[in-house]
Amino acid sequence: MFRRIMTAIATGVLLAGAGLAGGGAAEAKPAETNGCGNGVVCLYTDSGWQNHTPQHTYWTYGVSNLNNESGQRVLFNNQRGGAVASLCTKYNGGGSCTRVEQGRTWRGNITPINSIVLSKS
Repeated sequence: MFRRIMTAIATGVLLAGAGLAGGGAAEAKPAETNGCGNGVVCLYTDSGWQNHTPQHTYWTYGVSNLNNESGQRVLFNNQRGGAVASLCTKYNGGGSCTRVEQGRTWRGNITPINSIVLSKS
């Protein structure tokens, strides 16, 4: 009887240990950068950049037209998979565009920029 109890206890300990060891490992996500979430393009005022507070965030591929934006801004491309953000001088992604590669920032006068385009490459 003692032997059965000890065997049952040992089996329970082994199974519990296997459950702990075999549990799904949590995937480490890349950390948010400067207040800009993963997979996001963020537009900041200068003070917002310093305080990690984006003024606008862009989450989906396509065009976002800007309205009433002027002065110095910082754009941070925190997208993944080689995605690109382009700042364009005309609405709907037209005119002259400046590409901002993944993980890069653009700093400058936003006044002549009228649209931001997010694309896979």
